[in-house]
Amino acid sequence: MQAYEDKRSRERDNRSDSMCTSFSFARVQTSIPRAPVEPHVQIKLMFYEPDPLGVDNLTNIAVATITRQKTYDRAGNIQHTHFAHVELALGHDLTGNAFETNPPGQMMAFSINQYSALYFKFKLFRRQYRSISLGIPVSKYKHLYALCSTLSAQPIKFDAWGMYAGPVAPDVLVKNRSREIHGTYCSRIITEVLQESGVGNDAFMRLKPWRVTPNLLSTCFAEASLG
Repeated sequence: MQAYEDKRSRERDNRSDSMCTSFSFARVQTSIPRAPVEPHVQIKLMFYEPDPLGVDNLTNIAVATITRQKTYDRAGNIQHTHFAHVELALGHDLTGNAFETNPPGQMMAFSINQYSALYFKFKLFRRQYRSISLGIPVSKYKHLYALCSTLSAQPIKFDAWGMYAGPVAPDVLVKNRSREIHGTYCSRIITEVLQESGVGNDAFMRLKPWRVTPNLLSTCFAEASLG
């Protein structure tokens, strides 16, 4: 009987050693939850490029020429921007669905010009416009859309003095010109709504909106390309 108990004890010890060895070499697997990835939608910045040799508004040509920005192509050659106006174009509603328009291809355009008050309306862009596309999270898109809608419902007029003086006048003269009293202009209001919605890289977020021209705005997004 004693021999039988000794045998059972040795078998238990052997099984215990085998299990310990097995656990020591087992791969430890941990489950690290991944942060959810928010869906993105695209917005477009639409830049109007007047034809300096064609029939166009002389004011547009002058603004595009005087405020031009130096850029470089992929080969390192110097180029200059030539834009007189900019609009923010949104192609999706608040549920993420593309607008169905007649004629097709229209987008909700947010901007202002010297002949209008601030607007947010459907528009079909002409061939003179070039675009920069930016992908942004849905939450920021909703905030941007709501902000454009709210501002366009207010009687905000065009600020001609602010537009022409913005690039050269001292900050104290142009920074505090309010939308409600003085009005605004295309590149300033678009820079403001993008910054308020958290859209843009670090360099863009540091811009002074009252200094931004369409030409300057077109150079702010190195990660995107003009189309």
